[in-house]
Amino acid sequence: MLTTITTSIFATIASSVISWVGVEISKFLQQKTKNEKMNATIKKVTDITATVVSEISQTAAKELRATEFENKLNQVNKKDLKDMAFRKIIQQIPNKPQVEKELGINYLNEFINSKIEQAVWENKKNR
Repeated sequence: MLTTITTSIFATIASSVISWVGVEISKFLQQKTKNEKMNATIKKVTDITATVVSEISQTAAKELRATEFENKLNQVNKKDLKDMAFRKIIQQIPNKPQVEKELGINYLNEFINSKIEQAVWENKKNR
């Protein structure tokens, strides 16, 4: 009788532990998948940003520099170029509603702006 009770208690505890482990593994896999999707999204946005900034740097910025005194861009031109880059990047983001959901719209805008700044800095550094 004691053996039956002990076995029953052990089976209940083992079942609870197995269920808990299963739930934890499921949570881990869901989070890992979410993180992988977010990382892939961040990489796509980063690549798009680098491409757009490079294109703008090679075309529009050179044209504007040619018209400016001492071959430099003023603050208005820089802001216009940054706004142009932002619009082009937003247009090129695949599945934008999903990206906004994954990153959050406010974070997406801030992220793109920071990536534009980073890409501009990288372009200057590589000249």
